[in-house]
Amino acid sequence: MSNTVPTNSDVRSVATDESSVDELFDVLTTERRRRVLSIMRGYDSPVPVERLAQDVAAQEADAAAMTVPESTVRDVHVSLHHRHLPKLDDAGLLDYDHDDRTVAPTSATDGVPIDIE
Repeated sequence: MSNTVPTNSDVRSVATDESSVDELFDVLTTERRRRVLSIMRGYDSPVPVERLAQDVAAQEADAAAMTVPESTVRDVHVSLHHRHLPKLDDAGLLDYDHDDRTVAPTSATDGVPIDIE
């Protein structure tokens, strides 16, 4: 996709035109996407979407991953798979392998200045 976040490591160098800035802000508008990027900073290699869904659900519930109901993790997994991960992948902020159902950080993942506690 053109006019998205470039693949270089410095996200701040992205926005030389207004449409790129608007697209980046649109992608980062959703708290769940910002949470995914925050979580992915802790990984150096691909992570199964199921594991990421557990991490996201646990953070959102402010609970240990093993205590989050399976139905909640499943709901998070579906939203990640269908909405959030494709948008983050299209923007170059992470690599989502739809077929293998894995997510990997990119050089741009650390460049987004967000922290979610």
